[in-house]
Amino acid sequence: MQPLLKIQRYITLLASLFGFVLNAQTVIPPEAEVVEFNGDFETVSEHDNWPDGWSKNDGIILAEEANWNHYIRFDYREPDELISTTRHVSISPNQRAFHFSCRARYENIAQGSKQWHDGRVIFNFLDADGKRISSPSPPYFKRTSNGWITKHAEFLVPEGAESLEIILALFKVKSGTLDFDDLSLYPIPSEPLKARIAAREAERLADQKRRAALVKPQIERPTNEEMPAKLKVVGNQILDTSGDTVWLHGLSVPSLEWVSNGEHIFESIRNAVTEWNANVIRLPVSEVFWVGKGPYQKDGGAGYRQHIEDAANLCASLGVYMILDLHYNGIPTEKHSDFWIEASERFKNHPSVLFEVFNNANFPDKESWRFKIQTIVNAIRTTGADNILIVAGSNQLELEDASGDGIIYSFHLYPKNADIMDSVQAFATRHPVFVTELGAWTSESEHVSSNREWAAQVFPWLNEQKIHWAAWCFHPLARPRMLTDWDYQPSPHWGNYVKDALLAEKTE
Repeated sequence: MQPLLKIQRYITLLASLFGFVLNAQTVIPPEAEVVEFNGDFETVSEHDNWPDGWSKNDGIILAEEANWNHYIRFDYREPDELISTTRHVSISPNQRAFHFSCRARYENIAQGSKQWHDGRVIFNFLDADGKRISSPSPPYFKRTSNGWITKHAEFLVPEGAESLEIILALFKVKSGTLDFDDLSLYPIPSEPLKARIAAREAERLADQKRRAALVKPQIERPTNEEMPAKLKVVGNQILDTSGDTVWLHGLSVPSLEWVSNGEHIFESIRNAVTEWNANVIRLPVSEVFWVGKGPYQKDGGAGYRQHIEDAANLCASLGVYMILDLHYNGIPTEKHSDFWIEASERFKNHPSVLFEVFNNANFPDKESWRFKIQTIVNAIRTTGADNILIVAGSNQLELEDASGDGIIYSFHLYPKNADIMDSVQAFATRHPVFVTELGAWTSESEHVSSNREWAAQVFPWLNEQKIHWAAWCFHPLARPRMLTDWDYQPSPHWGNYVKDALLAEKTE
């Protein structure tokens, strides 16, 4: 038995004898049967001088202190490297919850490019086939500890779990060392833990509700009379309420798909409309941030949803349209339908908002594409939202929209897939087409002349065919970037050509 555990149990016994209560999260109950998994690293194989049961990998050493106590040390070696060791622990049927603790000592751990790039203990519950069922929240380590500290974690065992995978890791950090010692794992009663979890969740929800109540509109919604005219698909054209043909050409204003508070969203919209002459703004968003599951979101997504509504109101007040783009690549799932049901309820009476159902859907066959996207289309229409929908295009299969203002088919167009232009042009004779991502070569130095040739080809073609478009990307970092900085000066390799194309429409 580990020395630390012996001391803890002795203290617990004294506590029970003298009638006082200790924190259940820091003291092991006397009746608990500690799970043995060589968490003190004292059982060492002679053939490789490494703790039994733990995987041996580069970047980790077995070290020894003056009192012959063993511990393991992780040393940073290079950026974006995962240094880790793993141990699997079997779970018996009567074990429904665990308490975990460890000692750690760390110095100068600098977070990597992602929030979770730090030192941490990763837990994975696995089923009988070794597939991950769930991962409890991990203890993590950043900066410097100034000596040994103890971290604790408690978690329930999910149904079907046969083993627990414990991974000690220095996870893609920029610098640092991390030591581990005296890991312990022991079963605890599940019902008290469930009660604590429920109490914490109730407290979290109450705080979330309080924070959500503090969210207020930053930009008031214009009256319907002040908004641009509502649009409707007729044949292969988009018409307004007066029956006039509308040609949409504008810019994608990103960042709400990767950060919940966005980056210069309102300033970018104003500049895109007033200085670049865009009459449509494509706003990529995330369903994760919408429901408040992103990092640092504590209001259940209320602030994020209001930010999007403020952007729509700003577009409307400037007399232009906004595309609400669910910016996700892959296969649509139920969570995406749930997003659109909520978003449709919020924007169904907003005449300036169009819905881009899915940024880039990947399917093994076109019938699967039609079924999945049609399911989302139907979900949107059940809310009473008749807004125009934009869906990823197909040259063979079409969707049904009996109760809405129609469907526009979208394509992404870059120099590397310019061979689709003929088929898109043919498709545009039957349906309205929107190039929702119009991009260029991303390398600023290598492809400057190539982008000039591309612009000379693609913009006249879009104009002649009256194919709707939104250029990617109105941001100084996301490539191909149109801006040199947040001063909104156009980049010479792409932004200049986009701005010239938009301003040319102003003079015609």
